[in-house]
Amino acid sequence: MFGDFVVEAVDHMAQNGVTVHFVAKPRYNNCTGFFCFPNFHVAAQREYWQEIFVHEYCHFLQHLDEQAGKPVKYPLMKDQSYVDWWDWLDGKIDLDARKVRRIRRGIQQMERDCDRRAIELIKKRGLELDLDHYIRRANVYHLFYCVAEKHRKWYRIPPYDMQELMEMVPNKLLRSFDKVSPEFEAIVLSHCL
Repeated sequence: MFGDFVVEAVDHMAQNGVTVHFVAKPRYNNCTGFFCFPNFHVAAQREYWQEIFVHEYCHFLQHLDEQAGKPVKYPLMKDQSYVDWWDWLDGKIDLDARKVRRIRRGIQQMERDCDRRAIELIKKRGLELDLDHYIRRANVYHLFYCVAEKHRKWYRIPPYDMQELMEMVPNKLLRSFDKVSPEFEAIVLSHCL
């Protein structure tokens, strides 16, 4: 069943000018997957690659909505904000704290919207993925952005691969992710950065 979905999704992306790459590694470019038009990458040599495929496919769907002029809360894909976030993390540019916070919050909203879409897609298509696990991983990822902002570092080890962090978050998508507990931050600092 999941294989049928992958075939349909790859075809849908190809029809819209996207090149899909299944990378035979556990990570690619220091992440587990990404969509940046016209490229879609998934590190397929990892246990939960199917979840990542669905998540990145939903970023593609966000892109289609933006291209169609649909109103979105996260215009990050069309403006410079997402590029600025990565350039700031890499130390290539300096930004004032208010702008960094605004960008981080926008990215978190974009990611939450993506995960909301993914959850709906998983349910609608009856994809055999563990929703509890997916939602907890999503919450960890959303909260991680606060730690990345505070310490101006991206992860070496994905925080959503840390069982201790997964146990600290609920299995419902968080609506607010501005603050992380000291325990959450300590685990990220000691195991992920």
